[in-house]
Amino acid sequence: MLNAMRSGAKSWVVKVFLGLLVLSFALWGVGDIFLGSGSGRNVAEVDGKAVSVQELDQAFQNRVQQFSQLGANLTREQAVSFGLMGQALNDVMLEKMVERHAEDLGLSVADEEIVADIRNDPQFGGGASFDRQRFELFLRSSGLSEEGYVTAVRGDLLRTRLLEAFAGQINAPDAVSALLASHRGETRSGRLLTIDPSQLTVEPASDEDLSTYLTANEARYMAPQYRSVEIVILDANELAEGIEPSEAQIAEAYDRQIAFYTTPATRTVNQLLATDVAILEQAMERISAGEDAAAVAEDLSGDGLSLETLGPFGEGELPEPLNGALWSALSDGFGDMVESAFGFHRFQLTDETAEIIAPLAEKSDEIAADLALQEANELLPDLARALDDEIAAGETLAAAAQTLDIPYYAIEAVDGGGRAPSGDMITEPFFAPDMLQTIFASEVDRVSLLEIADDDRQYVFNIRSVIEPRVRELDEVRDDIQAALLGERQLAAAQEAATELLADVQAAGSFDGFDEAEAVSVADFGPVERNAVGGTTGFEEAGLAAIFAASEGTILAEPVTTAAGPAIAILDAIAEAPAELADQVKLELAQALQGDLLALYAQELQKRYPGEINQALLAQLMAPPDASGGHSMN
Repeated sequence: MLNAMRSGAKSWVVKVFLGLLVLSFALWGVGDIFLGSGSGRNVAEVDGKAVSVQELDQAFQNRVQQFSQLGANLTREQAVSFGLMGQALNDVMLEKMVERHAEDLGLSVADEEIVADIRNDPQFGGGASFDRQRFELFLRSSGLSEEGYVTAVRGDLLRTRLLEAFAGQINAPDAVSALLASHRGETRSGRLLTIDPSQLTVEPASDEDLSTYLTANEARYMAPQYRSVEIVILDANELAEGIEPSEAQIAEAYDRQIAFYTTPATRTVNQLLATDVAILEQAMERISAGEDAAAVAEDLSGDGLSLETLGPFGEGELPEPLNGALWSALSDGFGDMVESAFGFHRFQLTDETAEIIAPLAEKSDEIAADLALQEANELLPDLARALDDEIAAGETLAAAAQTLDIPYYAIEAVDGGGRAPSGDMITEPFFAPDMLQTIFASEVDRVSLLEIADDDRQYVFNIRSVIEPRVRELDEVRDDIQAALLGERQLAAAQEAATELLADVQAAGSFDGFDEAEAVSVADFGPVERNAVGGTTGFEEAGLAAIFAASEGTILAEPVTTAAGPAIAILDAIAEAPAELADQVKLELAQALQGDLLALYAQELQKRYPGEINQALLAQLMAPPDASGGHSMN
């Protein structure tokens, strides 16, 4: 249908409703909700309302356009694989469900309302500036008839009216909003007397301690499965390094691709644009008499005149007759008037750049590298066949690689992440994740078929042996266990010290003098909110809860855990939530309540108005284009 339900797109209620139903459809799967294979040229039907191929195509293009606005320029195949075709079908079927419900309720939209909506649409000029030519240009570019567009607008207005009447006027109670805002936005500040565990001296761990710790924590110190693998890799990039194109080949490629190395000339112009030719000519008379163009444009803006900068544009980037006017424009005044679907134009040249052709000497290395890679890719199929022939003849991978002068690697042990037993990443060769997945799914002592990695390298491998997972020996992880055990002992000592120190702090009623002790420091904290678990202070949930349960000016009854170590906390200040937070919470609550209502409405629509999908036609529409590049979407 229209872009994101044209008129209804102004209402977040409509957007939420669409999103809810898309999510609910996706949860069960289109094929599970809508049974039936169907036939004919309609993609689906909702309680007697047909969904045409054209409607689905328009909705699909809308979905793709939404992605492009986020910076994702998807091909058609990518968009289908990401589920946008299915979402588009959900969109259209949802529209049909809401329309069907509106019909049952006897709702309608008067012709006068539709005319007013179209005339007030900014893309057609809006209100008194409505431009019939723009409207007709939009219809032609969208492949819509005027009757079809009016029907679509009628449906949009009807759906929006129903949805906003259903859930558009819900408000959250002020008392509840204020209470939640007060709870959420309250902050607390204070000071922490922290004991740094890393500065405490504890008893060093003996070998018996380390062994006991390893036994108790075997799962943390398991060595993964390793595989001993030999592998031959055919890499076009490596092969290209040994290929040197001749100067003649480089020059020929440069001439053949000269357009690629050419930066076209461009022009930038000031444009006077008016929807009324008389207004444009009136402006030109005043400018010719010596008035400033910007001042004239501002003075006549209410009559539909605008002055703006266009460009830079290259030759042919604007449609005719605008392109011709652009390239004939002069800098000493506005040129001849031209007319387009947008109105009446005059251009004045403000800047231009000349065509630039990068010299061969500047691009020689780049071209040589491209030619070498191209030749390498052409050689790869023959090299791969030769490798297959060598292996089929009984040669080992090492012998075949030596005969063909291609890289061979024998790796004693590699884990599923591409690391050696030392923990270092293996870089010669580089094992891409998909290669490792294939290697670790293969049998021992069986030469593989020629595989193609995601990075386009081709490879053949053989698993020589498998080293099963095991608990590492103490000597392998001694340093790690010593560090872990030391950390645990230091933390326990710090917690004990904090508990002992707390009684002295409570007796003194302040931190004065206590920060002079070993490993102890005092620092401010906050303001923090109730949900600030972790954060810069590293409060744990229990400690943060204790801070928000304490009274202002008190010392907390128990030490709290922070990122720096156990700490004694004094709560110095409690700040109320900002007044404006209540309005934000009120809006969020209202939207949540509306969302819940719309979700229930969506579920009821699915039950009341059954849908059926033409699965055969949908599969055809979702299939890749044919060899000619065409695709039946009309």
